[in-house]
Amino acid sequence: MKALVALDYEPSERLLRAIERCESRGEAFAVLDRRVSLTRRQRELEWLGATHLESDGERQVLTAGREVEDDVALVMLTSGSS
Repeated sequence: MKALVALDYEPSERLLRAIERCESRGEAFAVLDRRVSLTRRQRELEWLGATHLESDGERQVLTAGREVEDDVALVMLTSGSS
């Protein structure tokens, strides 16, 4: 993976386009759940170690992101009860 991108979108066609962009660039991604509190989403970002955050079409580099290897990745977030 070239990057780990946290996607902060409402479920929509825009989210699907963001996922397609990540896949076409060879980036891993995790979709943040906007139904949970901002505090929880911030904790998820810290835990993930995402290198980028994309929201509403704008992408920013996260300085606290992990170094990533160029390899295959699957990233999943669950509620913890799964």
